[in-house]
Amino acid sequence: MYLQQLSQAGQIRQLIPISNFININREDALTEPEASISQEAIEASIVALYDAPDDEESDEEVEPQVIKLDEALDALERLKLYEGQQEDGDETLITALTKAERVIRGRRAARVRQTTITSFFK
Repeated sequence: MYLQQLSQAGQIRQLIPISNFININREDALTEPEASISQEAIEASIVALYDAPDDEESDEEVEPQVIKLDEALDALERLKLYEGQQEDGDETLITALTKAERVIRGRRAARVRQTTITSFFK
């Protein structure tokens, strides 16, 4: 009855019973020649798939490359030059890069220790 209501509504073009959908043309997966693999073989292949060590996961951690302060400032300068050379260069991006450069230069100034005049002449 529900199938008839759906077909009369016009939303479904070809109705098939769920039993036909699950088992189309009466094919039985257990009697197919490809299905002759044993349960143990299936389990062994799944275990081998997940038991193999991943290439991505290694015990050795790769240390990130340390970028020196001067290299960072050079990179920012090159980015500003690149953006300034573009026909549709973005001034707000250049301004943001200039602000980042000031922040990094401020860090450099904060790291410098003030020494006494006598230690300068030693």
